[in-house]
Amino acid sequence: MKLGDLMNRFYTKISQSRAQKQPDLESAFPKSLEMAECLLIYAADTGVLVQSSDALTISKARDAYMSKTLNPQMEADFWATFTKIRADVKPVH
Repeated sequence: MKLGDLMNRFYTKISQSRAQKQPDLESAFPKSLEMAECLLIYAADTGVLVQSSDALTISKARDAYMSKTLNPQMEADFWATFTKIRADVKPVH
């Protein structure tokens, strides 16, 4: 998948989530995981430094979500990291 395609997919998901009047809480976390992974790919492709601990937090959250072992601390760590990466990367649309 090309970077442009990834970013279009990322921004489509953001736009869709912002367009909803009430957030779909069941799908918010997996959508955010996917967006976080897209940001990591974008950062790698554009040379934006991402701390390995931040990438690891996202990977652990994905694994825990998929295995249904996600706990509140892991989710909180994910949200803090996701927010940080979004601020650090600031992809241009």
